[in-house]
Amino acid sequence: MCAHSTDANEEEHVTERFCLLVADADPYISRIIEASLEHYGAFEVIPLARGPVGLRQAVERNPDLILWDILLPDTETLLPKLCALCPSSALVLLAPEDRLSLWMSLRRLGIASVLIKPFTIETLRQLIDQAQRKALAPPTEPQLHLFAVGQQVLLRSPQGQSSTRILQVEQDAFWVTGEPQVTLPPDITIGTRIHVELTGETALYRFATKILDRQQQIVWAWKLQMPQTLHRFQRRQYPRVALQAEVRLQPLPSQEELHAVLTDLSLGGCALISPVPLTDGQTVRIVLENIAPKTLQLEGEVQRCKPQSLQGNRYTVALQFTRIPYPTKQELKQIVAKKIEGS
Repeated sequence: MCAHSTDANEEEHVTERFCLLVADADPYISRIIEASLEHYGAFEVIPLARGPVGLRQAVERNPDLILWDILLPDTETLLPKLCALCPSSALVLLAPEDRLSLWMSLRRLGIASVLIKPFTIETLRQLIDQAQRKALAPPTEPQLHLFAVGQQVLLRSPQGQSSTRILQVEQDAFWVTGEPQVTLPPDITIGTRIHVELTGETALYRFATKILDRQQQIVWAWKLQMPQTLHRFQRRQYPRVALQAEVRLQPLPSQEELHAVLTDLSLGGCALISPVPLTDGQTVRIVLENIAPKTLQLEGEVQRCKPQSLQGNRYTVALQFTRIPYPTKQELKQIVAKKIEGS
């Protein structure tokens, strides 16, 4: 968070300014954004320099929000390191519609949002409002990419825990971001044995390791020993199987139905692709056809809904079942069991 000093009535006041770091293929975009945001309040728009200079600049400024154009040539090399050095900054990608594959490859960095070019300043302003209310934040379950720069990790010690990111990877060790960007538990010192956790969508990975070194790079960085074994813990109560089928949804209390595509199924819930966004917590009636001798009907609650594509015309929806008639539950058990046996 950037600070700005003003002198009024011979008293010094410090006003927090929202810091926006902009990296765009167009060198004038940061000037346009700065000029457009002037009348909204206290903002600081900073164009990001290229290479190591830009990394130091980001650490010094500690921005609230990073706007990054995925057309930049160093997107897959510099951006992960930038995210590692600024683990608390929200990341928003600027992208044309035809770069979905590149955007998907960056999911492990915890993308808060994607802005499709051209975008309006009002759309950007809404993102800033969300960030100021702390509503805009990296997902709690980033795409798992073991031991890659930018991957989020949780360090656990007897005296506490801290979330940070991988800064550098070597053959038998990896470095994580430390002070001043991340406050680590006081008992983390060279030689200490700690536990590290990496969270995937369906499983938790945990391993014990040893802290080997501490060096000041752009920030203080801690060197951890690469594990020989990983322990995988299933995060779901029920086994989950991939299953593609057409389903009918009825968002309650509406009487209208919409057609969606089921992508996976368990006794506790399902995931599907919807043509329209659904609201978290919303109750829906689900009609499953062509997966059992009889049509199955049940109800569920939306756990999360997010765009599947940059165009925003399809949405990935996670549902938790809340009401399953007993005969339907027995049918689901058989369907899941057969899929597991056949896999």
